[in-house]
Amino acid sequence: MFLIRSKMKELWDKLSQAISDYNSLSEEFQQGLSEPRTIKANKKLLEKWNYVVRLHNEYDRVVEPIQPIEVKMPFKGEEFLETWTMYKEYLIENYQRYLGSRQEMIVLKYVKKYSKNNVSKAIAILEFHILHNYKGLFPISDKQLTGEEPLKDVDSSDQTDVLQTPKKKL
Repeated sequence: MFLIRSKMKELWDKLSQAISDYNSLSEEFQQGLSEPRTIKANKKLLEKWNYVVRLHNEYDRVVEPIQPIEVKMPFKGEEFLETWTMYKEYLIENYQRYLGSRQEMIVLKYVKKYSKNNVSKAIAILEFHILHNYKGLFPISDKQLTGEEPLKDVDSSDQTDVLQTPKKKL
């Protein structure tokens, strides 16, 4: 999320400066409509306007075209919320993977399911996936959580979806 906010801030600052420049040029244009400097000012005005349009289009690609839905946490309490935030930031930091609101709701549904509606186990599952550098989320046993049983051949390079089932050796 930080990378997205940083890029949005950079684009917003450029857009704000372009609008300010446009306003200054527009005032200059209004004062000298019949002189040779009018032609020069008009050219500058068009250049700045085209720059504003390019920035707008660039910003538009960053913003989601669909309004996000409200994400409801399956568990109450700060500890789960902090761990969930850390998990989302982990996906962005390690895989440049942003969860849209609809995908986030589905992933949270599976976290609740995999944890059997137990907040402590849900936190442990999220931390486990971060610890082992998994891109995807998949069910793990209590013994795997405690380290008593190793995972069955999960290749993180094959994990393309956030919800990923581990490969089983045949």
